[in-house]
Order: sequence, then C-alpha cells, then structure tokens
Amino acid sequence: MEKAVQIDGRTVGRVEVLDPAAAAIGAPGYGLELTLSLRMWRAVMLELAQRILTTMPGSDRAPQEELA
Repeated sequence: MEKAVQIDGRTVGRVEVLDPAAAAIGAPGYGLELTLSLRMWRAVMLELAQRILTTMPGSDRAPQEELA
C-alpha cells in the first residue's frame, strides 16, 4: 500500500508500506525486491528446504544413482 509522505502539510514523496502479514526479500535500491504473503513465503521456504534435502549427497531422500 502506498502512502504519502508529508512535511508541514505538503506531500513531498510517497513510500510503500508493507502489509504486516507480508515478508519482503531482495535488494532494495538494486532493482530487486519481492513482497510475499507469509503463506507464500512459508510455501517457498518449504519447497526450497525439500529441494535441498533431496539433492544433498548422502541424503536418504536423494535420488539413488543406478548401479551398472
């Protein structure tokens, strides 16, 4: 949600105010910023954790190499 920034009753700029039930990731100022709902943030983190667990060498969840 965008809000006006006012000084002495004059609007001098605008600022993006994030929903308190949201998470922001990225590099503000470098052209990369993402705002996600907490539900989406959780889903992304769970998916990332699952992918890490299934690709770690030695993990019992990792795909087993075929034996020739």
